[in-house]
Amino acid sequence: MKILPTLVCALLISPAAFAQEYEVVFHRNYKAGDKEMVQLKFSMEDDQQFAVNGTPTPTSKRVKLEMNLSALNECVAADKNGYITEGKMSVKSCECTKDGVFTVLFKNGDEIGIKEGKPMQYTVNGSPALGLQRTVLGELIKSSGDEPGADDLVFGPGRKVKVGETWPINADAGATSLTKKMGAPVSKDALSGTVKLESVDTKNGVPCLRISAQMQLKLGGIPLPGAPPEIKTKTFDTSFTLGVDLPVDPKLHDPGESTEMKLNADGGGKVEKNGQSAEITFQMTRSQKKESTSSPAP
Repeated sequence: MKILPTLVCALLISPAAFAQEYEVVFHRNYKAGDKEMVQLKFSMEDDQQFAVNGTPTPTSKRVKLEMNLSALNECVAADKNGYITEGKMSVKSCECTKDGVFTVLFKNGDEIGIKEGKPMQYTVNGSPALGLQRTVLGELIKSSGDEPGADDLVFGPGRKVKVGETWPINADAGATSLTKKMGAPVSKDALSGTVKLESVDTKNGVPCLRISAQMQLKLGGIPLPGAPPEIKTKTFDTSFTLGVDLPVDPKLHDPGESTEMKLNADGGGKVEKNGQSAEITFQMTRSQKKESTSSPAP
């Protein structure tokens, strides 16, 4: 039992932790050859309903996915800012269900390749990732090197903070970043959110800052990505929550994080082609949860 020693350490550390000011740094530099073991838990529920002149289309879909993945991650190449430009994942185990039915998404021994690009490039055992594999990898692994420092600009306090302090997200920086990613103008007034330094804890023997954040995005009238420009959203509401452990030492990588995203959108428009017109409508709901823990590779 380690409860008493843990309690004693907490009593000794907590007062100093609350009085001390900390620098909050989200981005952690990687270099070629860096390796870490990752345990990943991911779930997604996606409901997309489309109709043409009131008749549902075959493109409508409902998907529920749950996955537990263990892998060895390696940075193959990184840019001058310490962002991974090429990486690979060696799968150790993967359990996955789609709509409640067991499915083989990745197998023990699979080699997943990731390379920065527009679009991002994903491979499985040297072949392009297709279908559900590409969908899942696209949700799990996002491009970040095209916007160096974006996380710190949006979520960072811009100063040292104490345990318990809360600060607002940088809506200007967030709007700029989302405008680039979504390909449509996003106003800073559409964004709101806060970040908080919850505590200073020890994870895997490393002192870490426990950070929580929540952000909301409310839009309307923007084009639906991948659809004809006439198809626009009436509402586009997204909520995002984050919990992450950032080592006090900014040279160390974070040992884990959890994120949750919820999206509700609807809209439509009239599309004309070859002298004919059609009224297209859509409704979309999506929820995602991701929990990851990482440790140095043995």
